[in-house]
Amino acid sequence: MKIRLIVLILLLFPIFVHAQYDYSMQLPIRDPSTGMPMSRPNTPKLETVKPLSRNYKEKMQAKLEKEERKLVKLAEKSWKIELDLREKKATLKTLENNTNDPDHEKNVEKQKELITKIEEELKKAKAEEEISSKKVADLELAVEDAKFRRTE
Repeated sequence: MKIRLIVLILLLFPIFVHAQYDYSMQLPIRDPSTGMPMSRPNTPKLETVKPLSRNYKEKMQAKLEKEERKLVKLAEKSWKIELDLREKKATLKTLENNTNDPDHEKNVEKQKELITKIEEELKKAKAEEEISSKKVADLELAVEDAKFRRTE
C-alpha cells in the first residue's frame, strides 16, 4: 500500500511542477535562421467603450428629483408626527377630565413627558424639512443655470 502511494506521488509530481512553472521566465524563442529572439506579434488594442454619461443638465435634474422625493418623505414624516401629537394631546385632555383613576397624576405626567418628546421629534422633522426645502430651491436654481451652460 505504501509503495502504491509513493508511485502515485511520483507520477503526479511532474503535473504539479508543470502547473507551477512560470513561463514568463523562459528564454525567448529564437529564430532558427538568424538566431535572434522572435518577438510575439502585436495584437491591436480594442477601443474601450465609455459608459453613456448624462450631461450636466440631466445630472442636476436627477439630483433635484431625488431631493424632491426626500422632501416629500420628510413632509409625510412630520405630518404623521403632528397627527400623533394631536392624538396624544386629546388623550391628555381625557386623562385630566377623568379623576376616577387612582394613578391619575402618574398617567398625566407620563402623557405630558410623551407629548414633550413628540414635540421635540416634530421640531427636528420640521428643521430637516426646512433644510431639504432650501436644498430643493438651490437645486432648482442650479438646473436653471445648467440650461444656459454650454457643455463640451
